[in-house]
Amino acid sequence: MPTPDSPAEADNPKQQRLRRTARREHLYGVVRENMIRAGVLSSSYKFKVLTLDHDGLSHLVLIDIEPGAYDLLAGGPQAIEAELQALALERLGVEVKAVYWRQHGPAKAAARSSSVQAESVTQDEIQALHAALNGRKASASPRPDFEPTQPMARPRKRGHGPLSDTQLGELE
Repeated sequence: MPTPDSPAEADNPKQQRLRRTARREHLYGVVRENMIRAGVLSSSYKFKVLTLDHDGLSHLVLIDIEPGAYDLLAGGPQAIEAELQALALERLGVEVKAVYWRQHGPAKAAARSSSVQAESVTQDEIQALHAALNGRKASASPRPDFEPTQPMARPRKRGHGPLSDTQLGELE
């Protein structure tokens, strides 16, 4: 991790922001590596890193994991949290104050949708759907045929009328 050469560089807000961003990016790599060590595929989770202080030395990690992957965590979430905190401190000199877990994914959505009651569909609705899919009219009543709409004749005058032929006026 680069350190500032002079006190003037340390106080420079741009340099401070760059160092904070670099620490955060490095922490992303530590989180990914830690999850791989735990046997969690990258497609099974998403995470965010929140910086708690102005210097970027203290962070929170929020992990959104699928329920199936959460159940298979090697050593449980506490072991992964402890390993993540130790790696971040050892490699980067940053503190991970806490790791928050949220289970979210297809298994949870399927469980939620199974509790919803389905409405019964009438035979008329099914016939109307089949008729619509086959391109036929759903009802026996014929639709009236209308003549094609023709533009109304209007008097032409010079200048821009309220309803001109184009957005900018008539074409001549």
